[in-house]
Order: sequence, then structure tokens, then C-alpha cells
Amino acid sequence: MSESELELVEGSGNVFRDFGDPQADLRQAKAIIAARIIAVLDERKLPVRKAAEVTGFAAADFARIRNASLGRFTLDRLMKILATLDGRIRVTVHVHHFARLRSMDEADAADAFFDFRVADIAMGSGHFLIAAIDRIEKRMADALAARNLPGVRRELDALRGAAQGALGELATSTTIEDGPLLRRLIARRCIYGVDLNGLSVQLARLSVWIHTFVPGLPLSFLDHNLIHGNSLVGVGTIDEIRKKFEDLDALPLFPLDASSLLGRAAAPLRRLANLNDATLGDISKARIARRDASLAICSTATLCDLIAAQPIADNASPITREDLGNWDPGREDGGFSAIVDRAKRVLDGLHALHFPIAFPEVFLSDRPGFDVILGKLDWYARRFVESHVNYFVFNPFPIPRPPREDNRWRRVVALSGRLACPDDRFRSWADAVGVQSGPLEADEKNDMIHELDSVVAHLYGLTEAQLVHVFETFHEGWDFGDRLDAVLGHFRSWSKRG
Repeated sequence: MSESELELVEGSGNVFRDFGDPQADLRQAKAIIAARIIAVLDERKLPVRKAAEVTGFAAADFARIRNASLGRFTLDRLMKILATLDGRIRVTVHVHHFARLRSMDEADAADAFFDFRVADIAMGSGHFLIAAIDRIEKRMADALAARNLPGVRRELDALRGAAQGALGELATSTTIEDGPLLRRLIARRCIYGVDLNGLSVQLARLSVWIHTFVPGLPLSFLDHNLIHGNSLVGVGTIDEIRKKFEDLDALPLFPLDASSLLGRAAAPLRRLANLNDATLGDISKARIARRDASLAICSTATLCDLIAAQPIADNASPITREDLGNWDPGREDGGFSAIVDRAKRVLDGLHALHFPIAFPEVFLSDRPGFDVILGKLDWYARRFVESHVNYFVFNPFPIPRPPREDNRWRRVVALSGRLACPDDRFRSWADAVGVQSGPLEADEKNDMIHELDSVVAHLYGLTEAQLVHVFETFHEGWDFGDRLDAVLGHFRSWSKRG
């Protein structure tokens, strides 16, 4: 081949796509996360067995990752391995926040104790935020053990007292430790999350509620912290507002700082921050405080809408130098009544999120901004999964309903019935089903589970390749190879029976 026959083609940035892989983006995301896992293993000089001891994941998982054998991993599993292995969140919390607290006297340290902000701007169902709550809680518990802060202790005792009062007679048999109370306050004051998927936001709130549940206390007010919105569309910082004025050479009538833009929300935000959600009355007060804060800065919200709409408007820019120069934060529409409706139409359906409007206290703080932002590598993974797999996909899936004379149906009844009757407490139910009751030897029990997996796979009409794919895709914290081999043995045996 002569040099003249060669064609130089610029790559797309994804080698899998360049070679025509139909799952190019998915494979690239896996490769990026696996590369980071390998980098952490190398940085910490961890062999695979030591990594397994440290994280609780199987050594075989780390061996496969090192060999770039990623077919058995889901993106979620790779991300969980990375989150467990990489301790950067823990180090950040320890070095920055608690070093600052140590420099303060007891009163100031107590006031600033929960002044640590973690955000996940594509939170999905909240997995990473739950992990962050646990890590922060451990560090805060250690800090309280090392240094007594009466102000924090009083708040924990007040919450404990409210819970015990609500429990009444049950309080004597219920122990409420500091850990759950700390997690509850951390979720309320330190954790922020955003997601474009409304269902995911509800699931994230539910996950946090379950994880921070304290008997006797109402569910925390999370409507302010975990919200629905598009973190890629909207105004992200106060600097973006200032830059828009500078780009148009506009002269504002007021200073473009957090105090001028968001200061009207300071009072209701203080009310919101001082509530610890000990009673249902506190939850109602929190809702009112959040509403008042939003109303107080609605003119700044309008300004953010206009700034976000300008670059994506179809026609001429909806914002001019004169418009910005005449902006008045004291008016509800910011002085833009003629163009506000147009900006809202441009943004309709995009769920634009303006961070200074959504979380004004973060920008009014003496230390504006978030201390930690989660969710960089996993952003694409979440978008991929949540855009393609949700409740409405799973809900119509059929459940096999074979005739009662079907041997596979009869075998499922026999196996599941026997496994459900491990002792004599279930004797009457076992008699009704027609199975024995009592303990099973471990080998016998495992063999029945393996056969049950195989028969159910046949009832669903799975091929052997599909069954293997299920095991390779959906596993959590265990090396499934031996179980898959056993299930495949039964699967093949049942295939021969027709």
C-alpha cells in the first residue's frame, strides 16, 4: 500500500465508537472507572487480596479489573468499588473541616460543626450521598469523642428527648444512640442533591429517610436539600451573573454580590437552619421558611432565567445592555416584565436549575460554595441507566403463568416450598403445600437454590447465554462463578427434559 492510499482520520475520543462497538459509551465509561480503580490500587500499593480485605469486595473482582476483564461488571458495581476504595471524601472532611473546628473556641466550633456542605449534582437514587452521610457521621462522632462541644450535645439531647417523648411507654425499651441523630442532622444540613429524573429525586429522599430514621421523630424536611432540576442548564454561581453584566458592558444599579442578589432570603434561611425537625410542627415551619426564602429572591430568580435563556433562544438575544442596566432586585419581575415570559418559554421543559436560587445559603455563607462535589465519573452512568431503565419499563414485564400440570411449575413449588420451611414452625403450611419441613444440610440447600434458579430461568424462556448475562450483570459483593456453574448444570439438565 502506498502512502497516497493512507487516510488520516481524527478519532472521536472514544476508541470503542471508532471501532463500531454498539455499546461504545458504556464500555468507555467502564474503562474510565476501572482505570481509576487500578490507579488507586497502585497508589496505595494494594495487591488484590489486600484490596478485598480493605473493601469487602471479592479478590477475583480486583483481578478481573486489573486484567481489563470488565464484562461481568455493571457500571454501578464498578462505581461502588471505586467509592469504597478511594478515601478522598474522608480525607477532605478530616483535613479541612475539622482542622477549622479545632482552631475555634467551643461556642464557635459548635455553631460551625455542621457547616460542611456536600453536593451530588446527578444524585440518582442517592447512593453516593448515603455513603457521604456515613463517612461524615463517623468523623463527627470521632470529633465529639475527642472534644466535648456542649452546644452540639444539647442539640443531640434535645432530639433524643423529643423522640423519647413521642415514643411514650416504648421509650424505656428503645435506645437512641448519637449515631442516628448525627446522621439525621447531617442529612438535613450538610447534604445537597440534584437530579433531572423526578422519580430518582423521590427515591433519593426515601433512601435518606430510611438511612437516617430515628424512632419517634418525623421524617426530616428534605425538599430544600434534594431537588428536581437539570444541573447542566441554569446559572451555577454568582460569578456567572457578574460576568454576564461584564460581557454586555452593562452598569448595574446594585452591587452584584451574594448579599445584594440573595440577602433578602437570609432571615427565612436562618429560620430554616435553626429547625431540627423534632416535631411535625417543625416540618411545617420548615416548609414556610423555604417558601418565604424563595419568594424573597424571586427577582434574582427571574434574572437567572434571562441569563440562562439568552444563549439558547432561537432569535435575537432576550437580554440587552439596557435591560441588565435597569435590573431592579426590589421588583418581583426584576423590571423585565416585557421579556420574562419569553425567557420562560425558552426554558420550558428544560428544568433549568440555578444553584444560587436553589441553595442560597451556600452562597451567603462566609465560605461560599460546596466543600465537596460528588458524581463526576458516575454522571454518564446514571444518565445512561435512568434514561433507558425505569419503573415504566419494568412494570409491564410478564410473570410466567404456566399450567398447573407443567413439570417446571410443580418443581418450583416443591423447591421454594421446601426452602421456605426450615423448621417445625412451618409444618402445617408445609403439609398444605405437600413438602417436608425441617432443617436442610448446607450442600442440599444450596443445590436446591441452584436448581430453583435454573427452573425459573426456563419458565421465563431464557437461553443459556441470557442466563449467563443475568449473573454477570446483577451481582453484589460476591464471586458468582461457582454458583453460575452449578445453575448451568441444572439448566442443561432441564433443557434435555424438554
